[in-house]
Amino acid sequence: MRIRILDRYIFQEVASTFLFSICAFTAVFVGSGTLFRIAEYITDYGASFSAVAKLFVLSLPGVIVWTFPMSMLLATLLAFGRLSGGSEITAMQSCGISFQRLCVPGIILGFVMSLFSVWFNEYIVPWSNNAYQRVVNYEIKTIPRRNPRITLLSKTSSPAPSSGSSTHGVTTARRSTWRA
Repeated sequence: MRIRILDRYIFQEVASTFLFSICAFTAVFVGSGTLFRIAEYITDYGASFSAVAKLFVLSLPGVIVWTFPMSMLLATLLAFGRLSGGSEITAMQSCGISFQRLCVPGIILGFVMSLFSVWFNEYIVPWSNNAYQRVVNYEIKTIPRRNPRITLLSKTSSPAPSSGSSTHGVTTARRSTWRA
């Protein structure tokens, strides 16, 4: 079975817009949620660059799976809108091709992306979520806090002062003048 030139042309229009849409929607979702969580790990726990890079990469599959349906809808609308704006749909219909036949490449691509999305959501996303939690729990939260705002001076082990209050074993801290 050969793919017709017209089907390939419409498929190429929808697919290129689909890839752009995935990137655009992913950037919006990452910018609105993921970067805030990563910034929180950096400020609260002093996460290293390698841990933050791992978190960023491991959070992408969970975001991308949400962008598949929106991206497919936007890609189909933009592709057929562009074809209509250039009067290409009118030219194709004047050659005797029905609009339903013109929609077949978009429908097939949508169905394939639905199947891929189910597979991606069942296998890739759970694995990346588990790996994300491992990085958070074992590489970020278990490392002692490195908060630059508090500088530990010393542990006092001198005998208790004569006033009756005991400071034995208490860590004294001084706030530094460091600003974020």
